[in-house]
Amino acid sequence: MLTKSSVFAAVALGLSLSACAPKNSSKFQAPSGPAIQKGTAAQPQISTLNDQILLALGEFNWARQSAALSVNPPHLSEQEGCVVRRPGKDPYFLREDYSCSRTSDESDKQGNQRIELTGQQIFRATSGVYQIDGSFATRTWTKATPETLVSQGKIDRTLQISIPTGVTGTASRTDISDAELASSAFKMTASSDYLGDVAQESNREPESWTSKMTAGFWVSSATPLKLLTGSQIVFSYLPETDKGTKRSAQVVQLTALSDITFVESDNCLRPVGTFSLANGTAQVATLKANETGFALSTDKPDSIHVWGKRCLER
Repeated sequence: MLTKSSVFAAVALGLSLSACAPKNSSKFQAPSGPAIQKGTAAQPQISTLNDQILLALGEFNWARQSAALSVNPPHLSEQEGCVVRRPGKDPYFLREDYSCSRTSDESDKQGNQRIELTGQQIFRATSGVYQIDGSFATRTWTKATPETLVSQGKIDRTLQISIPTGVTGTASRTDISDAELASSAFKMTASSDYLGDVAQESNREPESWTSKMTAGFWVSSATPLKLLTGSQIVFSYLPETDKGTKRSAQVVQLTALSDITFVESDNCLRPVGTFSLANGTAQVATLKANETGFALSTDKPDSIHVWGKRCLER
């Protein structure tokens, strides 16, 4: 008898995610708001492997939370921290509005800064599919007087969840055939595209990143939603550079080697489980995540990369 985890692992690992480079789009255009002033060195979202891993794991968090809200949406309006959720009718059944701000801490390369995230997500249901679409703006300011805008960008997210056609009650049964098991998992695909900004008149191409994810989960009233073994994300990053300069994408791939649970710590959901970390297609380390942060098999003993205040990743 196959386990629930091994069934999805076979499905997910058979879905080959291509590590496509981020789209080289036009300069960031906000509906309204400030610009990065001429002569300002735009601060990158990603300057180390640690930054890239944190953002990739953050995309797992976004997908997991969106999945949980899809299958079990609130019936009344509610506010959770900096997020307001409002149930709706056609054409959507739920809307999320984000107006979030945090100060930098030990998880950030730069200190004494303020990081903002604003935007909206819309949840729809069609025949056999949940569809979630979001659009966000992110800005980073120095906290000196006066404040200086050193980074901004836009993020577009989309997520599709296929509602399973298999038997119900799978989570509590032990007499399940492989066919029933495979057809009873919710399967989702998600993508996120980020386009940064550069200082006015800088003649630079902004940084950008793209994440592509496949994952699966079962729904049970007895336990919180978790992502299944084999869930995978490919995260591809292009750094800022001079216009006309060729760039090679920096790619990391995280594949869940265990079911990934999510625990609440410091009012944030944290992924807990084990992943393989690959640089492109070559595995380079094993990553173990807990409520404090994550550790790599290539780290020194007892090393930990902390989550810090990162809840909703930039």
